[in-house]
Amino acid sequence: MISALKIKLQKKDLLRVVVLVVLLGAATLGLVYAFPYIRDWWLDLTTDPVPEPTNKEIAVKVLDWMNENRDKSGRYLAKVTCKIEDDGMDCNAVESNQTGAPVIWAKFKHFEAFSDEDKSKEYLAQIDNDLDVYLDQSKVDTLQINFWNCRFLQEIYLSDKVSESIREKALKMCSRNVYNPLLSQGFTENFSEQEGYYDYVESVLTGDRSIYETADKSFPLSEQEPELISYAVYASDEAAQFKMTEDDYYLERAEYFANQAASIYVNETAENRFFGDSTKCILGVALLDLYRATANDKYIRFASEFGNNGDAISTTADVNAMAVCGMFYNEMFSELYYDNYLADRGTFVVKAKREFFDYDHEAFASPINNFGAFYEPTYGDDGYNYSTVDNSLLVYLLVGLSR
Repeated sequence: MISALKIKLQKKDLLRVVVLVVLLGAATLGLVYAFPYIRDWWLDLTTDPVPEPTNKEIAVKVLDWMNENRDKSGRYLAKVTCKIEDDGMDCNAVESNQTGAPVIWAKFKHFEAFSDEDKSKEYLAQIDNDLDVYLDQSKVDTLQINFWNCRFLQEIYLSDKVSESIREKALKMCSRNVYNPLLSQGFTENFSEQEGYYDYVESVLTGDRSIYETADKSFPLSEQEPELISYAVYASDEAAQFKMTEDDYYLERAEYFANQAASIYVNETAENRFFGDSTKCILGVALLDLYRATANDKYIRFASEFGNNGDAISTTADVNAMAVCGMFYNEMFSELYYDNYLADRGTFVVKAKREFFDYDHEAFASPINNFGAFYEPTYGDDGYNYSTVDNSLLVYLLVGLSR
């Protein structure tokens, strides 16, 4: 009887031990799986968060990323394009002769703002080397521009913060500009005195024509948009060459190109064909450049329509428009001091950082490649473009907000 009771108790004890072992094993296994989450929770609780990079730090990350992205001749890439494939991200370099000046200028803007710092001195040395690359015809055979070139380089040439050697190199690089000859065919000296000349800039101010677009964007995009951009870019570059050389020939060409750009804009909007935000801002920059070169207020009065008319420029998710229009607003503020220019510029920069800056930090959207550069999504094919021009312009804005 006693022996049977002992056996029964031993069986119960054994069962308890088995249950205890199972429970301990399950708890241990649970801790193993739960440990990463517990660890992350504890680290979040006890570790100070990594501070968000400042505007100045972001500018440096972007400049350093662009400095690394060159072709074998030392030219800056036009862009890096990436696309999500089945086996991961596929990125490709797009080479160009045309994107040296924007990066050189962006580095100069950093140097101009922080010239006593070692990083800026490093950028100045890079500027000197970059200018040598773009003056070497064996590396860069031609500079047929598709965006501002002399407009960027004039700031270096007119600066008293760089050496005479760098200034002269900037002037020589500007002189290598090659324009599309088809867009110059109608130009003659004293063109504004020729029969049939019509001042499209003045027409907007006298009420003969209107630049106000309809809010209904169901109307088509103008097919002449690329031509307008070229005329506006050429106007800015010729105005820059006038400021660098004081040769009236360049000023007359600048006014011709500006009037051609204005004619396209005025005539197309009259037919309910509209233009993208970045195009309007490029035209606005050209008009502002002509105002600075001529002191004729018809140009800045036309340009100011883009900043003050709600239908003319809209806050957009287009990174190129944010970069170009941010620059336009910043420069318009330096002339007119309207607060709305600064407010919109700030909106663009904040949006670009929060949504389109490719960097691993909780303040920004999920990183794509962790490049430390701004990208434009290519909707529809899961792609991303990292444009050198856009990144250069955004560096300019970030530096300006850091001073």
